[in-house]
Amino acid sequence: MSEKKIITEFDKDWILYEDRDIIIVNKLNSIPVQNDKSNDPSLYFLVQKYCGCDLQLIHRLDRPVSGAVIFAKNLKAAIPLFLQFEQRSVQKNYYAIVETVPEPTQDLLIHYLEKKSSFNRSIPHLENGPKRKKAILNYELIGTNEQFHLLKIVLHTGRHHQIRAQLQAIGCSIKGDTKYGYKRSNRDRSINLHARFLRIAHPITRKEISVIAPFPNLSIWSSFKPWKKNE
Repeated sequence: MSEKKIITEFDKDWILYEDRDIIIVNKLNSIPVQNDKSNDPSLYFLVQKYCGCDLQLIHRLDRPVSGAVIFAKNLKAAIPLFLQFEQRSVQKNYYAIVETVPEPTQDLLIHYLEKKSSFNRSIPHLENGPKRKKAILNYELIGTNEQFHLLKIVLHTGRHHQIRAQLQAIGCSIKGDTKYGYKRSNRDRSINLHARFLRIAHPITRKEISVIAPFPNLSIWSSFKPWKKNE
């Protein structure tokens, strides 16, 4: 039976970077980034309570996904960050655990995603069409254990459920992601997708800021060998 863990307090160990203008935190896979129909405390609420200021949400992760999320502490910082995401100048690397080895083991994927709001899903197509948005990513097989395989993913666009939909399209559904074709859910309702690396230009100083979000503290993440330490 699935178990949903509800987090009600901010933990300073989540902080990956913080200054007077921005804060980057390592989201747990049990927390929604913003309010949803569950009414569970959101990451936005918990971080805002910790910071004591009116935060600006810059981007999102799906609730069952873990990893790096950035917030701006003021509008002066928020606007340049929004522009970086719109202009695709932010580097975002994800890691996903899958059961099927992709063929080829590294590739560039291009699909056109059609969002189905009534089902909260995105449908991948190979051809463009009405209400479809171009989705681009690179993937690379970088690790394996006795049963699963670890993919590194570099996002070039930021579409609704992009990684989940595109990996399903090549027969590599993410472990636990029953919405996108995996055979069974994880007990904690997570999916094994993690936003590991984030690089931005600081919105005020323009200094490059890079963070690495530690993987969830689960044996499956540490079981892959060989393991590449560089991001």
